[in-house]
Amino acid sequence: MSPSSAVSRSGGSHILSKDHAEEVGPGGLASATLGSGAFCLERRDTGQVAVLTPNPGEWDPERPDVDRVEMRIVQDDNARVPQLRTGEIEVALRIPFGRAASLENARGVDGEMVTICRTAAIGPNMRKVPELADMQMRQAISHAVDREAMIDAILRGNGEPARSPFYRPGILFHTDAFAAGHDLEKARALMAGSAAPDGFEVDLLIAAGDGLAQQTAVILTDQLADIGITVNVVPVEAGTWWQMWSGASSRWSASSAPTT
Repeated sequence: MSPSSAVSRSGGSHILSKDHAEEVGPGGLASATLGSGAFCLERRDTGQVAVLTPNPGEWDPERPDVDRVEMRIVQDDNARVPQLRTGEIEVALRIPFGRAASLENARGVDGEMVTICRTAAIGPNMRKVPELADMQMRQAISHAVDREAMIDAILRGNGEPARSPFYRPGILFHTDAFAAGHDLEKARALMAGSAAPDGFEVDLLIAAGDGLAQQTAVILTDQLADIGITVNVVPVEAGTWWQMWSGASSRWSASSAPTT
């Protein structure tokens, strides 16, 4: 049945059959999903498409009101725009801000921007890169990054710098008391007292086709060069990126979801 739940509030929390989950195990759930949503999983080609059909056991007689949903995975952000223009697809998510303007006058296309509470993060692998294990080095990097410049350039100003792991003001336990602002001179001073005062070289892993991650990587490369750090951007297939990230085998990895 549905890979999503009608009552779920979290992308990773869905109502499943306990008996079925125990029978097939975590790996089996990926190919033999049994959930509680309005749709059933008819077919899924991993990394390409998932086809959903109405769940005959759905409790609400008004739902679902479509006979079939085909969810295509288009890894290249920019590829979604021409598909939407030609009518090849009917709904597209995560249109890059730089391409959204081109759809404003497109016939039959309505755009909507939804504010979300989510953080974009670049995670240093301190186990594989000794320089990143040094706290003073990480502090130098944090002060060298101009987050406002990234938001203006990549998100067209539609976001705000993350100052707390608890997203934004109004969220329980949020505080910006320990936020590191952009301060290049302070970054250079911290760099001078770090484990690698003359700089070092590091790979930054990003998912190929992720436009936001690509733009972030370009700006980050330029900003960190100011304190002597050479960043090599390494694009890999999205599935490979996830496996390497979750397995902590990458040197450095970037996730592109914006904080808004």
